Amino acid sequence: MRDKFIIIGFPKCGQISLINYVREKFKEVIIKKDELIWNRNGPEIFLEKYADRVTPMLITRDPIERMWSAYNYFQFGGDDWEHGHGDPPICEQYTFPEYLDIKGYEHHLGEMNPVSQSNYAKWKKHWKDKIGHIKTFKLEELIKKEDFPHKNITQEVTKHWKGKVIQKMPEEYATLAKAKLELEVQEHKEPSWSVDYK
Repeated sequence: MRDKFIIIGFPKCGQISLINYVREKFKEVIIKKDELIWNRNGPEIFLEKYADRVTPMLITRDPIERMWSAYNYFQFGGDDWEHGHGDPPICEQYTFPEYLDIKGYEHHLGEMNPVSQSNYAKWKKHWKDKIGHIKTFKLEELIKKEDFPHKNITQEVTKHWKGKVIQKMPEEYATLAKAKLELEVQEHKEPSWSVDYK
């Protein structure tokens, strides 16, 4: 029987690259993603869908870089925006400081505040408490491997619908994001959702 793994998060941390790497290097492994990490009922959904037959996996990256990547990628209107309907991307509706204060909106991922999303410890604890075993990787470690096929999807998508490359995060934005994340980590040891969805 082939080993099975499901990547449950974190978005904008190289999930697709990890899938491609595992599929190419370990032919005996079945791997895909199911982004449940920020879902209020994520662990329960995982157990119902996969039971004990698969191992959940996480991939993280520098949390500040994750916020910047998400800001440049995520769209309220989704892919429809590029076809003339739907809402424009987040980065065209909010400045980065405003984005950091978003308190959530209806979305299948669940929690949508970028600072809360990047508090990896609380989400990992939430899942480990309910699932028990999670395999974790760091993008910064993986990209050191010569055969790791890192593909910057955010950069590709941004070029497509904005026609320009993503600029490096301004230092003042990085300082602000770090301060907000430090406060988040101190105040929230357990998951909290910025919107209480019905």
